[in-house]
Amino acid sequence: MRTIRSAERYAKALLTLAVEQKQEDVVRKDMDILLTYLSESRELRNMMLSPVIKPHQKKTIIKEIFSGSIGELTMSFLVLLIGKHREMYLKEMSAAYLQAWRAHKNIKKLSITSAHALTEDQRKQMIAQAEKWANSSIEVEERVDPDLIGGFVLRLDDRQIDASILTQINELKSSFDKNLYIPEF
Repeated sequence: MRTIRSAERYAKALLTLAVEQKQEDVVRKDMDILLTYLSESRELRNMMLSPVIKPHQKKTIIKEIFSGSIGELTMSFLVLLIGKHREMYLKEMSAAYLQAWRAHKNIKKLSITSAHALTEDQRKQMIAQAEKWANSSIEVEERVDPDLIGGFVLRLDDRQIDASILTQINELKSSFDKNLYIPEF
């Protein structure tokens, strides 16, 4: 719990600084890059977590990996984290920054899970409806899950619409189980 609070504080401080310097969108892209690297590279995660590797070595490695792909503000933030021995929380801080950035920009995250890839028209209709519900801009995350059989599941904040065939089959099965009547002969 303490890690999450600390990550949120660092993320909010970075967002405040980024807004002052009009770099919040640049830092947002940088956080996406960092999250991708941290998710895909086991070596990078292990290096960041390693107490054996000295902070000056970590700073050098980070600068070599990310120079040219992230902005100066984000690089300074990374160097600061390493200097304060907080680099092990970088993934949580990056995610917290993205969440704080969305709140700052009034952007809601819409998650669409469908049995098959959506057509462009279907995607536009879902986004338009979600923008009406949320009264804000929408950032879309799409996933395909063939287990749904057909239909889709929408998640926006704490709301969910489940229009999948799998759910309808499970509800029908549950209904049959509850209403099972066997006549006596």
